[in-house]
Amino acid sequence: MFKTPDCRRSPPKKIALVLTVQIILSEVGLDPSRFPTVRHFTSWLGAMSLAVALLVAKLKVLKLVL
Repeated sequence: MFKTPDCRRSPPKKIALVLTVQIILSEVGLDPSRFPTVRHFTSWLGAMSLAVALLVAKLKVLKLVL
């Protein structure tokens, strides 16, 4: 498995997962009380899914270029 933290050698899906978690934590923080219900939170996540899909596509393109 990959033992190096070097992003250039990590698989794009792993990088996208780490970036997704970082984005969620930076937007929501550790206190998700700004969302009254789980439905509100999942709705917000649905809006983010497009951004994540674009990020994964971009990483795939970068992998082809590298």
